[in-house]
Amino acid sequence: MELVSAHQMQINFFDTCDRERAARLLQAMDEINEQMGRGTLRYGAEGLKQGWQTRAEQRSPRWTTQWHELPIVKA
Repeated sequence: MELVSAHQMQINFFDTCDRERAARLLQAMDEINEQMGRGTLRYGAEGLKQGWQTRAEQRSPRWTTQWHELPIVKA
């Protein structure tokens, strides 16, 4: 992933990317998504349909956090 701090980024002599503009754009997208809900704005490269979804039927029981999922024992 090569994630690095913005202050330690190595740039190329021929780099033409306007990093300040890109940072303002990302900040604006974050603010809109925070106000309007996650995923309101996203990149077009992500596509419209997500190829995966979580499968609740395959998750482990949550006995320690959900009272209604506690097993009932009858003697």
